[in-house]
Amino acid sequence: ARADREALVGFYQNIIPGDYSRLAAAIKQASRHIIGSSNSKKSRKGDSFSDDHIYRSPEQTDKKVVDEMVRGYSREKRNALLLVVTARIHEAIQRAPDEVGNADASGTRTLGAITNLDAAYNEREVLARLANRGSWNPRYGWHCLRNLGGEERMNGADRDALEATYFGENWTHVDETSKGIRHLRPKLSKFLASQLRVHLPELVSEVIGRIGVIKGQLEMLRKRTTSEREQRDYLSRIALDFQHLCCNTVNGQYGEGTGPPHLQAFFNNQNDSRNKQHDKRLQAVVRAMGQLFNSTMITNGKSTELTEVDVETRSPSARFGRRLRRST
Repeated sequence: ARADREALVGFYQNIIPGDYSRLAAAIKQASRHIIGSSNSKKSRKGDSFSDDHIYRSPEQTDKKVVDEMVRGYSREKRNALLLVVTARIHEAIQRAPDEVGNADASGTRTLGAITNLDAAYNEREVLARLANRGSWNPRYGWHCLRNLGGEERMNGADRDALEATYFGENWTHVDETSKGIRHLRPKLSKFLASQLRVHLPELVSEVIGRIGVIKGQLEMLRKRTTSEREQRDYLSRIALDFQHLCCNTVNGQYGEGTGPPHLQAFFNNQNDSRNKQHDKRLQAVVRAMGQLFNSTMITNGKSTELTEVDVETRSPSARFGRRLRRST
């Protein structure tokens, strides 16, 4: 490990601009110095270095953590989803469409992309997807791409030019606007703009509401409570406010002018749901529950007549001939 560190300090490569093969070799060599050589005890099999991060190979990845991270993002209703699937594998064994379909059942915030069309497993499956004949389909449709292979990438091939040439000779029956990165870029811009138009007003309102909450919290903490006396005064104010709220709740005083001005919004907070506002009004809640109990007893209760019986004669006692009535 020390030798690798020293080698990394002195690492230098003179690379001519455009020489991508030499650049790739330099990155691999630097990765070996950073992660450690194969003979190093601290080296980790399967790790690789890219873009200032160390990535682990799939067999070392905690699949559960990755799945939860992806699901957490896809479940957020404001997030736009770009679903990328490969045509190289049968669609029945691909998990991504099912995961995205569960998160976005209507497909209203999803755009699909199909890659590896030059090595498609089944052309009919691709055409069925493009025609939205699947059990689940993204609202913004599917788009076809042809990415570089490993050797093409190593040789520094022009991705867009190769893709344009490929689609000019293949998949000619597919609509031109659904093929190639050149048409995907404006489609993505339109897709994201539509999502912004839908969610931005709600997001602005939420931010404004959150700012109001934070300002209220700052207002409550505007006075420093460093000394013991200041802390006692602060606790006394909180206790007094709590007492006012409890008294108003029990007495049914929920309107304006029934307490200190800074407590007026407690019972009539516009940000509270209807149920939450109702739950704060204790007197009204107790009255409603009492009325509910009374109506339930009248509707579902039973009346029973009890007559005292003489133990010796087993007949109603003359002395205790009164009737008792009990409701249960």
